[in-house]
Amino acid sequence: MSSLSEFFGEIVEEPKKEVVEEKEKGISPFDILNSIYFSRSFVLDENTEKAYVKYVLNKGLSMGEDTIYYAAEMSRFSHITNHMHHDFLNGVVRKRKRYNKWIKSTKDDNIKIVRFFMNCSISKAKEVLTLLNEAQVNELRTIFERDFQGKL
Repeated sequence: MSSLSEFFGEIVEEPKKEVVEEKEKGISPFDILNSIYFSRSFVLDENTEKAYVKYVLNKGLSMGEDTIYYAAEMSRFSHITNHMHHDFLNGVVRKRKRYNKWIKSTKDDNIKIVRFFMNCSISKAKEVLTLLNEAQVNELRTIFERDFQGKL
């Protein structure tokens, strides 16, 4: 009887796994909004100044029923510093958990098809789509699916 090493081959040692250091996760505007809404743990300093975008924060605040007026007020005073903006929101917005939904654009395949055939921008395709009736749009769709296999 032969030995196992002759049958299976030599034992191969597994290579050592390298420890990969994870990069420090940056602060997102959503983290800042959650801090303003609930935890109040965000501190604005030189390292986090770049992540503090007033426009995005005002847009996020405008999604809530009770914070829309504060967002409008802060949009009026866009010339103030980030520190003043943050201090005002921390002082005015009541502390509670909010589950605001962000508005997202809808996807319309008809606009994509019109853009493909007319070779125009989204706004021009929307204008052209208002001029076309349902039968014309369906005809464009069938030509597109038949000749181009529905791939953009």
